Amino acid sequence: MCWTTSNSWKLKRTYLNKVSSRVEWIDQLATTSAVLDVNQAIVGWKLSGLGIGKPLYAAGLRNNDVLKSVNGQVLNSAAKVETAFSSLSSATSVSLVIKRNGQTKVLNYTIVD
Repeated sequence: MCWTTSNSWKLKRTYLNKVSSRVEWIDQLATTSAVLDVNQAIVGWKLSGLGIGKPLYAAGLRNNDVLKSVNGQVLNSAAKVETAFSSLSSATSVSLVIKRNGQTKVLNYTIVD
């Protein structure tokens, strides 16, 4: 993985294919907990367990970030997370919308061979 600008990275296809080939890897990449709105609807997934040397940390994600969408797909259920995660193997780019410290940020990844 290679950082290119403040919110953009290059990500190797081989690595992306490795981690997106099995949904079970989600739990190994980070601890997640659903974030609910006042109506108890899921509005994202809070990340924890990230640190230096961990893949998601290297990809610019931090503890307490709330992952809201992947490539435009809103993550409002566990099933949507699984679908988004498994769709990464065919992606040519990845765009994550996160909320960090009350601010919405977009992280972009270009997939390279």
